[in-house]
Order: sequence, then structure tokens, then C-alpha cells
Amino acid sequence: MVKVDVGALRQAVDRFVSLAGLPEPAAEALVEAALQAAVNQALETIGGSGAVPSALTASRADELRYVCLRSGRVLSQREVGVLFRTTPANARSILTTMTATYEQALHEEFVKEMRDAAKVTSAGSANSGLRWKVRFSQQSAYDTARAELERLGLLNFIDADSSALTIEFDQTVGAPGGEADILARLGLAAPGRRKG
Repeated sequence: MVKVDVGALRQAVDRFVSLAGLPEPAAEALVEAALQAAVNQALETIGGSGAVPSALTASRADELRYVCLRSGRVLSQREVGVLFRTTPANARSILTTMTATYEQALHEEFVKEMRDAAKVTSAGSANSGLRWKVRFSQQSAYDTARAELERLGLLNFIDADSSALTIEFDQTVGAPGGEADILARLGLAAPGRRKG
């Protein structure tokens, strides 16, 4: 029913390859997800019963939600910038708005992205106490980790550095209800082990 200009489709794939650094199959899958998302968003706008976003950032966040659901993952800030041909600051704003508005619908995708974007290293010492340091490769993954820790009631047990996108915490903490392994609660593995 929906016809797509093959030349424009090729150009979109090429943009994700050249500007976002995606391999061609991943770029093709992302463009297909974006096309399906646009159709879904248009149908929801026409036939839906909820309010339609009127601000540009909210509208793009709504469209991005569909793209993420269709692709089964949360797009990186760079991919969002390429998708909407916008600045890094605007791309981050779109991602932040999407996270705030659609967090429940995309919870699994956010958690998967957080785990994929995390790098765990050991910190501290036997004298000062053994700790884990987790660095995230993008802001949205860091934000998801903080939200998960807050949901789990463990936010008070971490040292967070938003400018470095890192969190640090004792390897085991005495939380209400007993000892807690924060790394395991986040679904992250210690260095040298596979992520859960």
C-alpha cells in the first residue's frame, strides 16, 4: 500500500552508513524500522484517541518511540541526529523526551541498551574496600542505570558522576532486607564474566 522511492531509500541507508558508521545491513534495518514507525505514527495520529504531540521535540520523541520498538533497541544519540538531521543537542533532547514520556513502553529496550553500553572495571583496594566502577558509552544508558537503581531502592549506595557517565559502588552493600549485589541487580557481570 505504501510506495517508497528506491533512490531516496538508498540515500537514507547511505546516510546511516557514512554518518552513523553503521554496517549496511544494520543501516537497512534501521531505515526499514523508521519507515514502519512513520506509518504507525501516522495511523495512530489519524485513528488514535490520545492527545497528539504538538511540539516538534515531543512529536519526534513519539516517532522515535516507534522506531525503537520496531528496531528492538534504543537508538544512539548519533543515530537520532542522523534520523532527524539535527544537532547533537537536539538529538539528546529528543532522546530525553522519549525516555521521560515512553519509559514504561520501552523499558526492556532501555535496560538492554544500558547493559550493552556498560563497561565494568574494579576499583578500590583491599584496604579501602573493593568497589565496581561502571562507565556508560552514552547519556541515555547512564540515565537508565540511575533510574533502575532508584526503582530498586539502591540509589543511595552509589557515587555518580554524570559528566563522566560513571557510577561507582561497593561490591556488596548492606541494603534494607540484607546484602545487595548492585552489579547483579543491574544485570551486569564482573570483568571477565558474561553479562546477565
